[in-house]
Amino acid sequence: MNLNRNTNNKIKDLVFIVPFALLLIVVNILRIINIPITHDETGYRANESYFDLIFTKIPAANNHILNSLIRKFFIENVSDTLFFIRVGSLAAQVVFLIYAYLLCKKLFKERLWVLLSFFIFNTVSPFLFDFWGLSRGYGLGFCFMTASVYYLVSYHFSGKFRLFVFSFLAAALTIYSNYAFMNYYFALCGVVVLMRALFKDGLFSKQLFGKEILFAGGLSILLAALIAHNLIVLHGGGELVFLGHNGFIEDTVKSLVDWNLFMPDKDVWVGPAIKIASIIIVSGCALYWLLLFVRHKVGRVVIDARQQISFIFLLLLLLPVLSLFLQNVLLGIPYLVDRTALFFILLFIFNLIYIIYTTTKLSPCTGLIAVVVIAIIVGGNFFVNMNISSTRMWWYDAEDIVVLNRVVALHGDRQDKIRLRADGFHIPALKYDIEHYYKGKFYAPEETSSPLPQDSLADNYFIWVDNKDTLPAIYKKDIAACGGGCVLYHKN
Repeated sequence: MNLNRNTNNKIKDLVFIVPFALLLIVVNILRIINIPITHDETGYRANESYFDLIFTKIPAANNHILNSLIRKFFIENVSDTLFFIRVGSLAAQVVFLIYAYLLCKKLFKERLWVLLSFFIFNTVSPFLFDFWGLSRGYGLGFCFMTASVYYLVSYHFSGKFRLFVFSFLAAALTIYSNYAFMNYYFALCGVVVLMRALFKDGLFSKQLFGKEILFAGGLSILLAALIAHNLIVLHGGGELVFLGHNGFIEDTVKSLVDWNLFMPDKDVWVGPAIKIASIIIVSGCALYWLLLFVRHKVGRVVIDARQQISFIFLLLLLLPVLSLFLQNVLLGIPYLVDRTALFFILLFIFNLIYIIYTTTKLSPCTGLIAVVVIAIIVGGNFFVNMNISSTRMWWYDAEDIVVLNRVVALHGDRQDKIRLRADGFHIPALKYDIEHYYKGKFYAPEETSSPLPQDSLADNYFIWVDNKDTLPAIYKKDIAACGGGCVLYHKN
């Protein structure tokens, strides 16, 4: 009877889960094939071997190793098209959907909580969704981090050592997806130590603790041997200068709020309000757990396994903050910003939803109402700001193909190659587009500087509108792009 009931419940779950997941995958595929190549996706070099990529022969922050390896494999063995350049991130989305559902099933007993949480985890950030369809390592990092969290929670409930191993292996893959996820890996190590120290009567038993330390320590040494040189090269080569220099709140938190809101600049009160609310929520969670732990130690309350999971989520959120602070103070490494800090969004929402679940056991209706409100807010922000034609951070590349088509049309049946000059932001994507879609029609696009050259050698300029005053008078405006921010000029 119970078996039949469980089967029926799973079927009822999947009636919502599968269509919604397929919808998200279809939207992502449409984005993959519709959005032109972006500035930071153009790092493939045919002469680089797999060994070169793994050991960062050429220092580049855009070499997200696992993504670079996957991209190289598909380009060389299948096709050098946008779909196969980005297919690694599409696969990451599918893996994330699977583990997000498994995590929800592991965390919540009630079907409505499972469905609402699955919806929230997948719509919490339209900015994060961008990276399911770009040739970058962040999507891979998100999916492996979620898998790692799932296995950690499963391990805490069951005590099976293989689940601990899977959690750490997945965490190691996050680092190979993008180095920013080292902060999650450090947090995972901290969770194992702290949970053993604080809850000695739990599933972190003495017998398993020795195995944990041995495996986690050995894996950490191996990772350090593989990536330490890479990190030194990147840091020494100035590849981290684009990160934040004003502190965790101003750099990491503010940039995450700003990039995830997708709101116009005039809504200046919304961003600061959400930033303050986020800090209050996390502080409230920390205070709740401090008081609960004190009561536990004096023998007034027993902290069960599910309550301990909410503490694990809090640690997974707070320990990376400590990691960033120590790196900044001891090594001078700047704070993570925008895309590099996106994993905080998932860790925050895991923590928020589960703390609501554990603290409203006596009033389930209150907790459910809170989660429904969260689902409406994040879902509204997600669907209002979703599109299949551009990406938030590299918006300036959205019309590159339109511009190149216009240039070709302007020159008609011209037989000799076209000379195009453009600013440095557009050059990488234009080079890719010309090599793949306009072979033989253009010379390699030339990067301009300000002030612009005063010769008339170029046939066209594609530049920011701010530079128009330094353009020779022989060039006339043709069309605007990038919301009017860039203009294509044609030689008269």
